[in-house]
Amino acid sequence: MIKKIISAIAVPLCICIVFASCSNPTLLMPVDSLLSPPLYNSQYEGLVEVFNEKTGSVATFSNPTGGDNLSAINVTDFDGDGKEEAVILYTTSEDDTVVHMSVYDFFGDKWKFCVDFAGYGDKVTGLLFEDFNNDGYTEIMVNWNYSGINNAGSFSVYSTKSMKMTFSEVITTACDTACVEDMDEDSLKEILYVTSGRDESAITRNAELIKMEDDEFKVLSSIPVDPNITGYVSCKAEKYDENCPMKIYLDAPKSGGMMITEIIYWDKESKTLVAPLYDETQGANTASLRYEQINCADINNDGQIEIPVQKDYDNNDTGSTGKFYLTDWVYFDGSKPVYYLRTFVNLKDGYFINLGSLRYSNIYVRELGSSNWNSWIVCSPSSRSVGGNVLFTVTSVSAEKYDSKKYSSYITVMQNSDSVICVSINSKNIDSDLIKKTVMKIPS
Repeated sequence: MIKKIISAIAVPLCICIVFASCSNPTLLMPVDSLLSPPLYNSQYEGLVEVFNEKTGSVATFSNPTGGDNLSAINVTDFDGDGKEEAVILYTTSEDDTVVHMSVYDFFGDKWKFCVDFAGYGDKVTGLLFEDFNNDGYTEIMVNWNYSGINNAGSFSVYSTKSMKMTFSEVITTACDTACVEDMDEDSLKEILYVTSGRDESAITRNAELIKMEDDEFKVLSSIPVDPNITGYVSCKAEKYDENCPMKIYLDAPKSGGMMITEIIYWDKESKTLVAPLYDETQGANTASLRYEQINCADINNDGQIEIPVQKDYDNNDTGSTGKFYLTDWVYFDGSKPVYYLRTFVNLKDGYFINLGSLRYSNIYVRELGSSNWNSWIVCSPSSRSVGGNVLFTVTSVSAEKYDSKKYSSYITVMQNSDSVICVSINSKNIDSDLIKKTVMKIPS
């Protein structure tokens, strides 16, 4: 199925729409009115005209803030008849606290309104199209949220059984996070989500796996996860090889700037979800705890996700300022960590120092900086005071203050619109090739 996306930028009195297929995207230039039809493609001109007539008042397109579909208008074939249908997300001037979702069908050479739903938030954090029950009709899944309110997330699934696009709401449930994957490996995708509640005086959190059977979703399994978090900031899926289950990695900040990663997978033998890092006796996940909010990542691009775990680093140079931690990137064989890489992570500047590439049992780091630059000075074990045996210095310079002539003797290892990360070498045992293996960008 080929999906086409219309990307709308919602700003007053101006709209920019992109029509994209897999091979032939077309950009439509801005026009004078928010809902004026684009003067290019008559088929989509009719869609915007019908939408404008239906809303009656000035409406604002509402783009999803996350996921793969980041457009306010998405066009796809929901019923497999070879013709396109459209989903439009928007708010109205009368009420901008609720995002609406409208479905339109292209029938008889013109667009026709089918159904409209008032959502469960003032923003959409994800939009997904998936045939959850393999009946030939694609469902619509929307993740909702209210701005500025913690634990105000939910998701809804809308389904149709008719080529007339008579969608109905199948399920809506509150959640802290939700993702869609084929967890039980039966070629149909399920929804894994985490929901929070309260047991007497304590907060509880449970991960639930639901599957669509016929016209409704049923719970396959529910397990407790660490409740002592402030929310979830990322969700990653990993299928390392055919012998390993699909794993979901959820990064969750905790109080005091700390973070954990929850791992969840489906066990085929017991036919239940498993959260191997959650300790029921402690009521917490301490196996993946770190002191800084560093997300898990596939740090070596091998398809397997590593989790950063930290401990205090007590061998700092006497000239250093601030707190340093040793960050070990590990993957978990069951609930046991397997160590892959030891690093120093500079979270603020977005890089890490790979200690495995350096031929020293210990190194010492001190930090110097100003409002426009920040440096980590890396020293060998013989250096225990300022002015010792410096190996190299990593400097982050704001992009607007960066002067290529001033830093001409430095090796640039990373550069973006905000900053430049460059390195000066002070040891004859270190060259530019080694530096590029040692100072690396933190993967997302």
